Amino acid sequence: MTAIKFPLIYFPEPLLPKERDIISANGTSVKLNLLSWPNGGCPIQYYTVEYRRRINTEPWILVASRATDNVVIRDLKTASWYSLRLTAHNDAGSTQAQMEFATTTLSGVSIGPPNDLIMEDDIKKTVPNHKVLYVIVPLVCAIILVVSAVILGYVMLKRNGR
Repeated sequence: MTAIKFPLIYFPEPLLPKERDIISANGTSVKLNLLSWPNGGCPIQYYTVEYRRRINTEPWILVASRATDNVVIRDLKTASWYSLRLTAHNDAGSTQAQMEFATTTLSGVSIGPPNDLIMEDDIKKTVPNHKVLYVIVPLVCAIILVVSAVILGYVMLKRNGR
């Protein structure tokens, strides 16, 4: 009897999704259309979903460790950038994708792209310094002007008093 050989069928781990197919954000939440993630021919069993503010020093927040449906993340800050770390798992393995998205303003207006050179934490630290300069510089100039006027007046009185 002759054995029949069947070709091996290889199903890869899930493919990388496109951000525009997965992410749908508004002012305070984001819907993740996980079911649109391309599976590569082998059904996806579950998803792991994590997010954080775009600032790299913040820890990842686990939303779902074994999601099997689309996910909504609520209570986000308006007009802010976030990072997502999504992992799709199937029998062939897992694929991790890291994406970024921004929530809109309360009126629904999209915000501009983040500036990689200036992170939000840096802005919070430097803005008060600029405000201090706007107060201190005029104050010091005013004090110098008043002291100069007093000295000038004293000198004028001494000269006239001779």
